[in-house]
Amino acid sequence: MRRAIALGVALIGLVVLSGCGDQALWTRWRAERDLWRARRDVDRLRLNPRLATDRDYARIEERFAAIAERYPASRWGRPGLPAVEHDIGLVSGRAAIAAARLEEMRGRAPEALELYARIERDYQDVTPVALDAAASRARVLGFTGREREALETWSRVSTFPLVDAVSGEAFLPVPDAALRVAGARRAAGDRAGADSVLAVSERRIEQELPRQRGKRAAPDLWTRLSDTRAARGKWDESLDALRAALGDTASRRVAPWMVLALARRSLEAGRPDSALVYTSWAERGFDEIVRPGAILLSARVWEARGTTDSALVAYQRFLDAFSDAPHASAEAMFRRGVLFERDGRWEQARTEFRALAAEQPTDSLGLEALTRIVRHHAERGEHDVAAREGKRILETLDQLLATQRDETVQSNVRRTRADVLVAMGDAVAACDALEDLWRRYPGTAIGTGSALRGADMAENQLNDRNRAIMLYREVAERTRDADARRRAKAALSRLGAERS
Repeated sequence: MRRAIALGVALIGLVVLSGCGDQALWTRWRAERDLWRARRDVDRLRLNPRLATDRDYARIEERFAAIAERYPASRWGRPGLPAVEHDIGLVSGRAAIAAARLEEMRGRAPEALELYARIERDYQDVTPVALDAAASRARVLGFTGREREALETWSRVSTFPLVDAVSGEAFLPVPDAALRVAGARRAAGDRAGADSVLAVSERRIEQELPRQRGKRAAPDLWTRLSDTRAARGKWDESLDALRAALGDTASRRVAPWMVLALARRSLEAGRPDSALVYTSWAERGFDEIVRPGAILLSARVWEARGTTDSALVAYQRFLDAFSDAPHASAEAMFRRGVLFERDGRWEQARTEFRALAAEQPTDSLGLEALTRIVRHHAERGEHDVAAREGKRILETLDQLLATQRDETVQSNVRRTRADVLVAMGDAVAACDALEDLWRRYPGTAIGTGSALRGADMAENQLNDRNRAIMLYREVAERTRDADARRRAKAALSRLGAERS
């Protein structure tokens, strides 16, 4: 806010000194100020969304809509405007997009879809806004089960320009949309159609790159060209694209990450020796900024080669140097536990899992470590040991639920609690916990996955057909996940419980 006030004072000074001042510059500042204030209200709302009322959402949405109306696309969204006036059109469009997002947050998908369609039409000459609106519409169509329309919209998104003519930035959603469409076609068994989509995208990027060499968009375009070629199985050409990116003058500032990308792509291509060369380069050839990621990736490469001891050493090297990196150190400890367990060294694995859970009790991997302990004994038929370990872990989880107020931590702890009950073989309590997750988080991946697991458990372990049908039906009717909807509908068909 201080920066906004300071900028306003400076602009007022310019207006005074110049007599009449630059009206467009002043208008842009006011538009940006209004948008910033409205976004601040959204941030406050997100701090505790459960306390937000529909009236709160509507009030903030009206503020965004008012900005879009105050600076209409018909005036500020025309082609060929000076840069400052173009910026006002961008602010107006972003406010309109924010209003549509709030409709999504309120669960009003039809209204959001209508808004996105109107925004794309009204701001067709403000490409960043039109692109955002089209991609958002495709996403909502997918969430609401209109997969065919979603795929058609993603296909249209893939035809947008690859580079913003004003800012010079790459429009990453464009090649990403092509990858998404190709993935959907491949999943449907249309491999030729998938490759055709990728071939078009690859050719578009190749044609754009000569105009962008040495410019802002070049590194992103080279990276997406590599991704597209990898999706086609063209591993040599994919690696060539990343090497070319590394040689582009525009990539100097991101060179360390390009080397890491080469390491990852080499690993994906089944070339661990090359991957190790690149991780070594990333670790020793640059400053500290990429060293943590390079060490972790080298450990993954050693894992892929089946060299367990070298992987364990690499993970320990990371922990010795970067133990203050919370989630990354949790990953290193967790992977060490998994490797010890896989190698038949359970006592060391359990020590690693327990240390992780003690040091980072709210991290997702710290919680997963607790589940691994119970599951290990249950899978070996050591049910008494699994029950004892599970009881102790449930007490720990209940304490976390009582003391942690963060919503993400709460949901992760509840999911872990359900996982532990499943591993213990307590089907009744586990099914109750899974259904509770669905009731608490119905619009999330955690809630949907829990509902399907609970339905399966009710059907196959508790012989509670009615409960299974209830959960499957709720998922089929309420979830945004298209695959989950299909699974639920298939289950209802199998149980002879489709709605007439």
